[in-house]
Amino acid sequence: MKRTTIKQPERLLRQIEEYFGSSDESKFAAKLQGVLLLLRDKDNNCSAVARLIGKAPQTVAGWVRQLNRGKGGNIAVLRDKIKPGRNTRLSKDQMKDIKDVLRQ
Repeated sequence: MKRTTIKQPERLLRQIEEYFGSSDESKFAAKLQGVLLLLRDKDNNCSAVARLIGKAPQTVAGWVRQLNRGKGGNIAVLRDKIKPGRNTRLSKDQMKDIKDVLRQ
């Protein structure tokens, strides 16, 4: 088969990588794609898959460890956990005052 070429490969690569990092759902899909590469080809290992998807081998191995915990077999463990962030220094009344001012 003749090798195909893609115009502006660097630009497209950057756009695709930005997409996969843009939302929790797309990050989850990227993790699933990496695991799928491991499952479909028994000759693949974490290093080979990591090279293909642009991640560190330790990252891919971490996904496998997450999948194998407990009884295993649940892809939901690959979803990112909710990160609440830092507590606010403003009281609820202060936040309400700010919102009221911004609405004006």
